[in-house]
Amino acid sequence: MNGQSGVSMIELLAALAILGLAASVATVNVERLETPLTNGAAMTQGFFKQVRTRAIATTSAYRVFPSDTRTLVADFADTCDAATWTEEPGFRVELPTDVRIPDTEWVACFTNRGLSDDNVSVTLRHPEYEPMQVEVLLGGATRIVQ
Repeated sequence: MNGQSGVSMIELLAALAILGLAASVATVNVERLETPLTNGAAMTQGFFKQVRTRAIATTSAYRVFPSDTRTLVADFADTCDAATWTEEPGFRVELPTDVRIPDTEWVACFTNRGLSDDNVSVTLRHPEYEPMQVEVLLGGATRIVQ
């Protein structure tokens, strides 16, 4: 031996090829996690959390409800039992394309302390995927159920 050590060009290229293959497999697997339905469920859950935070910050009752099968809106009043409500400008979320809320006959209300007045389960549907649900629990917590 002449005292020199290192890797040959062929060994280096083989290692890069293996890393490239592993990266491409990982990218394909990560892309499957992001679907319009999972994005819609995350948006819905985030909107519930945002409205709940607003209810606590303003010490007003806030409710969330669908204005149509793709849009959620929020309004506020003194209590969840109030007769009149005021629309909260800018508090709305539109779901991704082809994601729908088939049942629009629900309302989730957060008290001025951020507590939900009822358990609410919102089903989201997309033609290519199994339905997902976003739940609002009595304590005000939210979760996504697949």
